[in-house]
Amino acid sequence: MTTTLNTNNNKTFGKSSSNVPYVVETYQDLLKNRIVGDCPNGVIYCEPRWLIFSSSDSYKKPCYGEFTITNSDPFTVAWCIKTKDKLMRLSQSHGVLKAGERVRLTIFITSSDDWPRDVTEYTGRRIMLIVENLRIPDFIRPKSKEESKRMSRDIFHYSATNNPLLRMYTKVNLILQ
Repeated sequence: MTTTLNTNNNKTFGKSSSNVPYVVETYQDLLKNRIVGDCPNGVIYCEPRWLIFSSSDSYKKPCYGEFTITNSDPFTVAWCIKTKDKLMRLSQSHGVLKAGERVRLTIFITSSDDWPRDVTEYTGRRIMLIVENLRIPDFIRPKSKEESKRMSRDIFHYSATNNPLLRMYTKVNLILQ
């Protein structure tokens, strides 16, 4: 992966003019550089890959479940989770994972009163979450979880317009009984 950073100090990929490694730690630094993700070696591991929910009151009360995503690649990746269905919320939908790092995510199924369609249209069928990942340069090291979310969102947005076919993805499946 070759990248040139566009900064005022003529810094290039991972190096500055004073031989001090350049590190992108904030969202503002990332905006200056417009970094595009690259294709990772493998997919992010999701555990479990199937989440089954059941409700005795037709999902009038909200419910939640947890799953874990793990970066199996030997480098840092940006990840995002997408779905077409508007009946759930996630604790985090974007982020950055270092090599071998894992994150536990909570999926929150909202009350069926807030769903765009009737309960019968969702129950008994498979609902998919897509977990996408992109390889990012090693000099991107977010300071906080919030910076990680913002950086990942911007990298995915910018990569979608320039290199849309470079991402890898895996699926997490939901079934509402």
